[in-house]
Amino acid sequence: MKKSILISLSLLVTCMLYAQVIAVRPFDSDSFCLEDKTAVMSDLLVDELSHITGISLVERARIEELLGEIAFQNAGYTDPETVKEQGKMLNADCMIYGNTTLMGNELVVTARLASVESGLILYTARMKCKTWSEFYNNLPKFAQECVSKIPSPNRFVGTWSCDLDDVGYEIRFSANKKCTVTVIASDPDVIADEELSGTYSYSKDNYSEGNMLKVNARAKGSKTKIAWNSLCTFTTDDYSSFNIQIKNASGKAVRASFVKIED
Repeated sequence: MKKSILISLSLLVTCMLYAQVIAVRPFDSDSFCLEDKTAVMSDLLVDELSHITGISLVERARIEELLGEIAFQNAGYTDPETVKEQGKMLNADCMIYGNTTLMGNELVVTARLASVESGLILYTARMKCKTWSEFYNNLPKFAQECVSKIPSPNRFVGTWSCDLDDVGYEIRFSANKKCTVTVIASDPDVIADEELSGTYSYSKDNYSEGNMLKVNARAKGSKTKIAWNSLCTFTTDDYSSFNIQIKNASGKAVRASFVKIED
């Protein structure tokens, strides 16, 4: 009978203010002599993860409420489509799952990191040890390995809208750092809407210690262009709105509040 251990965590992203959500599936054990030890192993690993800056642990009860204990025990749960489906149900960006076993006189713990978007394995971390003391001493490094390859999430992908007094903007951010910006005229009878295309980036600013959003776009066959470079702050827990400072149609610096209208 297989014994499972369950942990959930989030990774602190180096270039963003928010952590990426990671759902960790139960770790299976196919060794009978480990059945009474996996709970302790789970507690030790969760404790180690809790000491990593930026990591937050999700309670097992939350995952069980969404998927149910029976679903976690079903064979084939590491199938890419299942990883994608269950990860999205948990609002996770990545999923970690793995196995504990004995090979000779060595304990082997393996964790796999999979992308919820693609279901593909991104990284595998493995630990081998001969004593429980060695297992405990290797936990800090093992925990870091489990999260070291998690990619940074791009919270901008999708379509965003902003309405100012004299102009409006609708921006479509793509995953490849390209964007299209529709400038919506306040009086369409006088000035027609324009569509611009360009690129964007979001990165840490060493001077202000904040995060800068840069948008550079230009209209084809027109002199109209956008060159935004401003501190950006997400204003909701689900990252569905953000504020930046831009110049309006009159050239005055104003705060622009963008709201996500489409993923």
